[in-house]
Amino acid sequence: MAIIYTTWVWLVLAEATILWGAVLVILLPFDRSSFLYLLTTRNWAKNILFLSGVKLKVEGGDKVPGYPCVFMSNPQSYFDVISLVAALRV
Repeated sequence: MAIIYTTWVWLVLAEATILWGAVLVILLPFDRSSFLYLLTTRNWAKNILFLSGVKLKVEGGDKVPGYPCVFMSNPQSYFDVISLVAALRV
């Protein structure tokens, strides 16, 4: 069963990357403020999490500062990075 799920997740990852990557390539020339870039990458990540059946629970999201900063993590899997992209508002 793990092999089937792993295959499914890789197919979802490939599909989402191709779809949202194409959208980003089309929209990028019109994106002066990086808003469309952030929106597209967040939708890419949320799409992958949804289709993979991963439920994301964010705690302490109100503590993220509104000024420029660096986020560092020690990812244990690919889902850690995708989860950060989906959860962070900045």
